[in-house]
Amino acid sequence: TCHIDTDRLPQMLQKILTISDNNSVRDMLFLSSITALSYACPKFWTLHGKPSKRYNANLMTMILAPAASGKGVMSSTKQLLRPIHEELNKESKTGKKQMVFIPCNSTASAFIQQLADNDGKGLLFANEMDTLSQMWKSSYGKFSDVLRCAFEHESIGMRRRTNNEYIEIDNPQLSVLVSGTYNQLLPLIRSRENGLASRFACYVVKDIQKFDSNVFDEESLSAGSEAENLFRQLGTSVKIFYDWQMRQTGSCQFCFTRSQSEKLARMVQGQWGAYVTEDNRDFDSTIKRIGVVIKRIGIVLGALRTSMAEPLPKKIYLL
Repeated sequence: TCHIDTDRLPQMLQKILTISDNNSVRDMLFLSSITALSYACPKFWTLHGKPSKRYNANLMTMILAPAASGKGVMSSTKQLLRPIHEELNKESKTGKKQMVFIPCNSTASAFIQQLADNDGKGLLFANEMDTLSQMWKSSYGKFSDVLRCAFEHESIGMRRRTNNEYIEIDNPQLSVLVSGTYNQLLPLIRSRENGLASRFACYVVKDIQKFDSNVFDEESLSAGSEAENLFRQLGTSVKIFYDWQMRQTGSCQFCFTRSQSEKLARMVQGQWGAYVTEDNRDFDSTIKRIGVVIKRIGIVLGALRTSMAEPLPKKIYLL
């Protein structure tokens, strides 16, 4: 568990975390919200690695929790992007149907086609891993390779026999949010070797959930409706922020300060020493990608603090 301290979070996330006083539910709200919001930060980026490579904000997050543990709160976070989705989900002048939410029960070719129609952008949302794993059982349904490429913003290509058509997506910017129970994980990710597991920021709920007697309380049920209203209101704010970015001519680089970078390097080095040995390199790629995940979280937090009263800055720091 991570159990978020809200004091220094952007105001939007502080509002979201008021929805629940359960630590695990708040963690899931935080992670699912920043993953959805990572789609809405297209003009923010960072550098990572040697040689340095440019990464956008797009997060891939996996939440594992027992049944009836509260992970259903993820569905509410889709409301943060609903206004953008509804605006895009209209016939464009080119005849392409664009959308934010790409259905997870798509065939590989349909998924790539929709991602291409979206100019490489989208959110894959699956609140039940079974939906994905069932699709991936068939030869025409599996697109885990697309997710692996999208994490690194690597080109995705597909050739169709019909009309000898070729589709290529340069610099895909795909955010992914999936959840499920522990037993649903293995059918989806069968081995560490294919690299898909290391792309995800994984959160595991181990807390024993107490029975919530508030499910019979009318005032508590009314508070749940208020939470939905809050997400809808925040969705309007997210669209305003997204549209403001799209009007900007430049882009904004996110950076850590030197002291922050040194602290993070020590943390990741400690994880490496704890989990990676000559005889056991199972977590090698996962730990190597921790830095990218952390920087992407930083991009979202920094972006949400950016003032729209001024032009988009060329560089921001997480202070």
